[in-house]
Amino acid sequence: MNISAIIPAGGTGDRFGGNIPKQFVNLDGIPVIIRTLLIFEITPDVTSIVVSVLPQYKSKLEAYVRDYNISKVTDLVDGGKERHFSVLNAINTKAVRNSDIVLIHDAVRPFASPLLVQEIIEATKIFGAAVPGLTPKETIKVIDKNNFIQATIARDSLVSVQTPQGFKSEIIFQAYNSLTNGERFVTDDATLVESLGYNIHVIPGEEFNIKITSKPDFWLSEVLAKVRYY
Repeated sequence: MNISAIIPAGGTGDRFGGNIPKQFVNLDGIPVIIRTLLIFEITPDVTSIVVSVLPQYKSKLEAYVRDYNISKVTDLVDGGKERHFSVLNAINTKAVRNSDIVLIHDAVRPFASPLLVQEIIEATKIFGAAVPGLTPKETIKVIDKNNFIQATIARDSLVSVQTPQGFKSEIIFQAYNSLTNGERFVTDDATLVESLGYNIHVIPGEEFNIKITSKPDFWLSEVLAKVRYY
């Protein structure tokens, strides 16, 4: 069985600030993107990795991949203006087209464990589509446009969804083939699959599988980087 991992790393990191996109910032001496790629490099069942990256950073990433001996990277494709265009560019590679299962993982989630990746793979084999999720710890309120509370939502019916998200290849291909050029706001691959009527299975996520979006996320990641070996 061929299992490919798509890593959309074409973001510019405008919200994060700094001189370079956050996926290229070092965490305890290792670039964030390399820590992310290593997760899939050391997961035995993953056979190929395809990364979408901004053209001006492609040579930098090629050097990183070479220097850190990431052997499973088969393609570096252009990152698109929006995330779903980056994923679509990766989907159109030979490595992904020849896959039975496709995993899609945020470039700036460098602390997912190989065990989580494997659990997503196994759930995808059974259910066709699977994502990791955590029950929110905080109480969730619905507010109106004037910031007045309208309702309280039971936390046991909610999950905060993470990546990697796994899909049988025919499902994710169908989902991305359904996109039109006018659609701009696909931030979550599972949402696109849901829109076609597929059921998506949720498995337990991981507390440390954080997405680096803000400076506080990065500060926490600096601590985690000292205790995680990948």
